[in-house]
Amino acid sequence: MKKFFTLIELLIVIAIIAILASMLLPALNQARERGRCASCVGNLKSLGMTVSMYAADSRGFLPACSPTDTNTWVHQLKRNTQSLTNKQFLCPGNTALRSAWIESPVNFWNTAANPQSTEYGFNLGIANPYSPVTYIKIAKVKNHSSKVFLMDSVSNGNLTNPGNTAGKWRISPTNYIGNWQTDGGWGRPAALRHARTVNVLYADFHVSGTAVPPQADPFNITPFRWLGERETCQMYGLK
Repeated sequence: MKKFFTLIELLIVIAIIAILASMLLPALNQARERGRCASCVGNLKSLGMTVSMYAADSRGFLPACSPTDTNTWVHQLKRNTQSLTNKQFLCPGNTALRSAWIESPVNFWNTAANPQSTEYGFNLGIANPYSPVTYIKIAKVKNHSSKVFLMDSVSNGNLTNPGNTAGKWRISPTNYIGNWQTDGGWGRPAALRHARTVNVLYADFHVSGTAVPPQADPFNITPFRWLGERETCQMYGLK
């Protein structure tokens, strides 16, 4: 004799499944975010190796931040290493981007459309403070293991909108060409895309994440301190 579930039994099973799903989803989301964070770290490590190869091919010179809008550090690395992909310049933590938009050479490398799309900011004060146009040798960089080179950075809010292809490419202090807290500022602050953790490529080419406490301004903590005081400014090239 066949036995069928009663309506009450079926509802109980559904309720149990719903409870288990609600318990598992946060863990799955955390695992997914850890995967995105790891992919972001991988992007920065890849860019670090690319910069190292660029310096080896250029008598020790690092790419300049942005001599022109059509010759940013993104362009320089892309020209020197043809195997670089568009995705390597974008943080996987930004899930609003459409894959077709990321892969499009028109949107990404066409000068008129978007000459500098990236979600990793270049430390403008890496060695020659406040100069986006100067090519400097890596030997001029001080405190390589603690000096930020590239890091997760805010891109003017534009890369969260797939229809807007205007990006930013450098990290600078609040008093450099506008305020980085506004859309008009050229410099970008740290982006807290990984549970308030900022992934950083240092000048010795190792990658590490820095946790930013709740409510804290990233530029007020190590290693992002950039307060305009040369003695205490960790992002600044003279320290």
